[in-house]
Amino acid sequence: MNIGIVGLGRMGESLALHAIKKGHSVVGYDHNPDRAEAVAKNGIRPTFSLTELAQKLSPPRIILVYVPHGEPTRQTIVSLKDILRPGDLVVDGGNSHWEDSICHYELLKSRGIAFLDIGTSGGGEGALTGACFMVGGDAQAFARVEPLLRDLAVPEGVVHAGLPPPATT
Repeated sequence: MNIGIVGLGRMGESLALHAIKKGHSVVGYDHNPDRAEAVAKNGIRPTFSLTELAQKLSPPRIILVYVPHGEPTRQTIVSLKDILRPGDLVVDGGNSHWEDSICHYELLKSRGIAFLDIGTSGGGEGALTGACFMVGGDAQAFARVEPLLRDLAVPEGVVHAGLPPPATT
């Protein structure tokens, strides 16, 4: 599978390295260009903008976001909304608050872009050797990323919890 990872800190880089070890191809972006360049020696194909990341992936794209929750995640998703196309998939692995995840889901859904909120457990070591993933989002989006998650998880370490609850007004 060919994937993009936004955020090449401890979790993002470790998951990227694990994915490469399992035979996946990874294109990576980090807001710090030095960080993006540094990971190239490990087989991650670096990019220096979200637009370049999207251009280096064939549609339909799968992009995992591993930036800090809150405003960094929101800014990343808002930017991706304008870069990606219908049929693409954004995965938030940064343990965002569930209300933020509902907003991200609705925002991307309005553009035909799928969204999954994936709680990731195991820290940096788990990301390198086998993490646990609790996935929120629709079944079709989950089916697209499930093989990757199973490759990156410990046995029985992937749970699909389903759709987010409807937004309340």
